[in-house]
Amino acid sequence: MAAECFATIGHLEVLLRNAVDQVFKEYCKEDERGIPWFLQLCSGLNDEDLASIAGAREQNAKAKRPDSRDRIIATLTFGFWSHLFNAKHEELWRQCLYKVFAQGINPHVTRKTIAGLVESVRITRNRVAHQNFLKAFDIPKAMQDVFRLAYLISPQYGEWLERDASRWREVYDQCPQIDTDTLIVPGRVAWDIYQYQPIYVCKPERFFRDMRYLAFYENRSIRSQIPMILRVFDQVPWNEEEAQRLCASDDVMNRKLGHALEWAFSSEGREVAHGWANSENGYKVLLLTPCRGSKQGDDGHLVLPNGDIPHMRSGAYVQNHRYASSHDLLVARSTDDLRYSIN
Repeated sequence: MAAECFATIGHLEVLLRNAVDQVFKEYCKEDERGIPWFLQLCSGLNDEDLASIAGAREQNAKAKRPDSRDRIIATLTFGFWSHLFNAKHEELWRQCLYKVFAQGINPHVTRKTIAGLVESVRITRNRVAHQNFLKAFDIPKAMQDVFRLAYLISPQYGEWLERDASRWREVYDQCPQIDTDTLIVPGRVAWDIYQYQPIYVCKPERFFRDMRYLAFYENRSIRSQIPMILRVFDQVPWNEEEAQRLCASDDVMNRKLGHALEWAFSSEGREVAHGWANSENGYKVLLLTPCRGSKQGDDGHLVLPNGDIPHMRSGAYVQNHRYASSHDLLVARSTDDLRYSIN
């Protein structure tokens, strides 16, 4: 898996550095001046950049490789190219670096967006280059960032890279020992509540297997938000006194639940939940990571890179609840792709 990802990222690295090289070459009028852009004083590079260039030349000298322009470009690390898009290079972005993406699928993409993508690719590159453990790593999201960056530079290259040059998806689909780690629950109201508060609420006697994630099936689709289950509260008294008690707790999870209960008793909470019917015996509550946009975050929360997963067949995919693999959810295009789904 790591080898396939690394090879794909290698193609992207060549594309990125060649595109940056061409933009800088024109910006610094290299052909006219006869001096490589990275050796010109007016290039706009900072001290850190110049130190990286000096390091590349020193590395070539120790290896007795020629100190040629192309050799220096090839020796510069991916970190050098990715750092060119950080906030310290805002002026360079305005002057010339935006042109790297002028022929891509979004010519008006912002530096901040590019910085986030190249940083994601850099982290993935380092992880696979060192053969780090990948089972808990969101490979589909990481590879989506690789292809997205390629499309932003060159749509033709991006399409070739994703469809023809990379076997990562084929290898990923063959990964053994896939865990069933996700509970899928139905319900429009449950989904509506989650968008306001990071909780799933059900009857106290309801039994679920121990799972890592929760997914919502609503409107004939599995929603793209896959929150991590932080804690399960088996029977929570559903009243304002309990909300106050929990909010005053020293335990951070208790306080999170307490704040959710305070919302539940607000006019908005009652409206969203349609009045909290049958609450006299309390509820079972699963405390979750909060809903967010497309960003994965570092709290274990997953956002499906392909968006909501539609159910194309007749009948409901989930009636009571069922279990699936987050591995399959991350690459599924429809519920037919969920090979390890069980009731």
